Amino acid sequence: MIVKIARCRNCNGAQHNWIFDQPTLLELRRIKKLTGLSAVTMGDAIDEGDPDAMAALLDLLHRRQNIVIPWDEIDLDFDALDMRPDAEDQEVAAQAESNPGGKHAAPPTTPSGAPTEAGSTPWSAPMPSDFGATSA
Repeated sequence: MIVKIARCRNCNGAQHNWIFDQPTLLELRRIKKLTGLSAVTMGDAIDEGDPDAMAALLDLLHRRQNIVIPWDEIDLDFDALDMRPDAEDQEVAAQAESNPGGKHAAPPTTPSGAPTEAGSTPWSAPMPSDFGATSA
């Protein structure tokens, strides 16, 4: 996902251009603590414009640049925001559209080459089964 802010209210009007692929475990834990949102619900909440989800995304992106903003002061002018899929997101969506059943095509992969589910978002968290773990 590409996230651009033309005039950041948190950084004296600075411009930001971020490429966001996936949150880390530490970032997911922080988001859950601050918002109560899980990795699975975070993407939907951002799509719906949930204010806490948007604040969490801004917090995450700023912290990746070593910019720490107090949680209650994170602000955004939605007119200055541009969020769109990056090339990888578009490729996954195109593969899903061209093969709705998904059974006969090679699965989309992450940059590391690991398979990912068609339609997955940066908020699609890996599951223990992705690492060969099974429940008892």
